[in-house]
Amino acid sequence: MMPNSPFWLGLLNGLWMIRLAYYPLESSENPTPKATKNSAKIQIGREVSTDQDADMSNKDTEYAGMTISDAESGLESLRDASEMEKRLKSIACTIVLTAAYAFLVPGLVTTLFTAHAEVGGITYVDIEKSTTGLVWMLFDAGNWIPALLILVYSVLMPFAKLTVLVGYAYLALLGRSRPDSFFASASGVATVQKISKWATIDCFTTATICGFFCEQDLLKIVLHDGFYYFMSYCVLSVTGALLIELPRETRPAHRKLLAPGAAQQPEKLVLLGAALSSAGVLAVLATLISMPIMRVEFGRVYLDASLSIVGVVGQLWTKGFSAAAVCLVALVVVVPAMDLVSTVLETFELASSLPARRWLRDFAMLDVFGLAVAITVATVSALHNDIHATLLPAGWALCLTSAILVYFAWAGASPTEEASR
Repeated sequence: MMPNSPFWLGLLNGLWMIRLAYYPLESSENPTPKATKNSAKIQIGREVSTDQDADMSNKDTEYAGMTISDAESGLESLRDASEMEKRLKSIACTIVLTAAYAFLVPGLVTTLFTAHAEVGGITYVDIEKSTTGLVWMLFDAGNWIPALLILVYSVLMPFAKLTVLVGYAYLALLGRSRPDSFFASASGVATVQKISKWATIDCFTTATICGFFCEQDLLKIVLHDGFYYFMSYCVLSVTGALLIELPRETRPAHRKLLAPGAAQQPEKLVLLGAALSSAGVLAVLATLISMPIMRVEFGRVYLDASLSIVGVVGQLWTKGFSAAAVCLVALVVVVPAMDLVSTVLETFELASSLPARRWLRDFAMLDVFGLAVAITVATVSALHNDIHATLLPAGWALCLTSAILVYFAWAGASPTEEASR
């Protein structure tokens, strides 16, 4: 059952806050400037209508005044349209973030997955874990690093992110700013936008485990509502963070890798270089997703599986976990491929200021999946002492690629540079 009650309560509260922020109650004692301006125009109209003996110069002055008034009216219309766009964007942001955090708590405490293995009437594995339960299981097994990573990224970070967003929104409503405070500044929100996607590390770990063990019918792993709740939070949270409007100087800007004027080279050479570079990065990505990344052995249930990312997706789809399979394909394969190609095009100055660049970068989660694979190796061994997981060469290459992507994501874009988007 969907968490409807907290969703609608938070949604109504958010909409009411926006109503108070953008449409404050008007006082009859203090008329608005717009009403004063309209009254002045009516008074001027009356004076002009009563002055029938004005000469030609006065008429020219009147026409000139009308032209200026029309220009001011046009500018005011543009400002109103811009304000309306901001209001609609704020409303959408409020709705999306409210929905995201309505999914968060059920995603943390509801059952994430169950694992059951029985051979000859003997039960070897019988586990039912939520996100918080998975963290404590890893702590009990002595896997401190994976437990801390999931605890920080999937449990603590969402609430820290909420603190930053609420602080920034509160000061924005009051028309104030606190550049000296990270938890209430535009720089803090920009950082939140970068780290939002890392909450999905828990979902990727669970989906990878399920994909590997789905190959053996004797060991049954099932994804439950907690997985879908938390995945919904992750996607909506990233979307809501990207909808927040930041000052121009705090938006991340892409730092070009080529020297200035590189695009002035012969057009055919530039196109050839961009095509070869795009083909190269796509070939590397195709290799990473098609080669086996991890091997899992569990002799008691005759399990010996070595799967690639493509294989994990195929197993999830075959066993009926189509939503998890689609999420992996979209976030780990399709969007990263589009992000890499757009990076190449921007590097060769063939498509500067792509409007969807920030969205592609923050929804490209190949780097998150690489860390999730490393955590999966430690997690499966905590399920049972006889389960052994090994990271294969392609898995190490995936982890190295993830580290490179993280470096360029943080070092290749500066929050203080002027945005090109």
